[in-house]
Amino acid sequence: MAATPNGTTSIWIAPETNFAVVACTNYGGTGAFNAVDAVVGRLIQDFALP
Repeated sequence: MAATPNGTTSIWIAPETNFAVVACTNYGGTGAFNAVDAVVGRLIQDFALP
């Protein structure tokens, strides 16, 4: 699920692991999306995966 009002927002929810990430920025565009995606990906790797 993702919502992008005026920037880049990423919401990742995994209820089976009791873990969620919400990351957002006021900037839009490909660069902002890639940066937020990288942060969310790293958080998932570090804290959600076994």
